[in-house]
Amino acid sequence: MVIARLTPMIHLCRLHRPIGIWLLMLPCWWGVALCLSPFTKEFWQWLGLYFIGALCLRSAGCVVNDWADQSFDARVARTRNRPLASKAVSKTQAICLFLVLMMGGIGVWMCLNPTAKILSILAFVLLFIYPFMKRLTHWPQLVLGFAFNSGVLIACANQDALHSSRPWLLYGVGILWTLAYDTIYAFQDIEDDQLLGLKSTALLFKNRPRLLPAVCYGGMFFGLCTLSYSTVSFLILGVVFGGAFVRLKRWKPHDAMDCMAFFKGHIYLGLFILFLLL
Repeated sequence: MVIARLTPMIHLCRLHRPIGIWLLMLPCWWGVALCLSPFTKEFWQWLGLYFIGALCLRSAGCVVNDWADQSFDARVARTRNRPLASKAVSKTQAICLFLVLMMGGIGVWMCLNPTAKILSILAFVLLFIYPFMKRLTHWPQLVLGFAFNSGVLIACANQDALHSSRPWLLYGVGILWTLAYDTIYAFQDIEDDQLLGLKSTALLFKNRPRLLPAVCYGGMFFGLCTLSYSTVSFLILGVVFGGAFVRLKRWKPHDAMDCMAFFKGHIYLGLFILFLLL
């Protein structure tokens, strides 16, 4: 009985689909790996704290997203069963859940230094406005990139390491990563978005669907080569991104299942970047 009551809340937070938590958390972990040795206790403590922060804030972001899109979601086949769109969760319950999640996020925020706290507030503002950007611009995925990858800067600022170019370069790599995977994700809804008058990079590049992800992969490759000076790293990067381009060539933009599978595969690219930084 309790599980049945909690299930709509779990679905509203997307806890049954944790890939979004990984996509928000990995940039935080990149920042930690850039600044701290994995052989220190502090390294693992911050990984744990950023996991909690990503869990709370990504879940809160899903509540905001579904609140903003509930009237649209009810008219889209893929999203009409979302808890707010289907009325499985009331607006009052959604607000209460959002406040609980924010309390968890604030707990992590209190552990940060002043500079990281300011950056965290800016990142939250970006996360909050992202769901509304698809009404205003064809580049909501870029806004998501700025928001989701703020963890790189937050983690580095918390270690007083923003003075070098490396965190900013890694932030740029993360933005390109998000722009690629969320454009691919948006191709699932391209027909519904057209009917509803919503905008996305998928619609902007619908006639050349592989162009933007290809540019993003190229930018990521050169950015990571700049971060990693060794010949071995360069060769490994060549193999990994060669594989990414092969997958891009095989991608079927008009096949929703293939779009989702390709989107999910980007978590492995994010994990590769983490291991490259260790």
